[in-house]
Amino acid sequence: MKNHLQHQLQLKRNSGYILIFSIIIIASIMTVVVIRGALTTTTNLEKNFTLVNEQKIELYTEGCLEEGLIQMNRDEGYAGDSYSIDSGTCVVSVSGSGNVRTVSASGELDGYFMDLSADVTLVPFVITSWDE
Repeated sequence: MKNHLQHQLQLKRNSGYILIFSIIIIASIMTVVVIRGALTTTTNLEKNFTLVNEQKIELYTEGCLEEGLIQMNRDEGYAGDSYSIDSGTCVVSVSGSGNVRTVSASGELDGYFMDLSADVTLVPFVITSWDE
């Protein structure tokens, strides 16, 4: 009888160890899953942030170049200018002479940079090419 009681106590202890071991394994797996999910979310947020900023600098620089083209269309002597919006800056420059000019824009916004240029003829005013 004493042996039987000792055997039952040993089984209870083993069951306790098995339960504790199972909880440790499940907690470890859950920790890995949560960390992986957090890292994936962080990576996706960083990618989205970069994409948004790339689109912002593209729109910003295109707007700047378009402003330069409008000014060139209004005044053939337009030589360029610099613009600031929010935390960005853009410099428009004009090169060439006669009836053919190149209007270039260099934009910087929140650490992102972009250069665009357009070739134009002045009379009649026509954009002949647009390059990034």
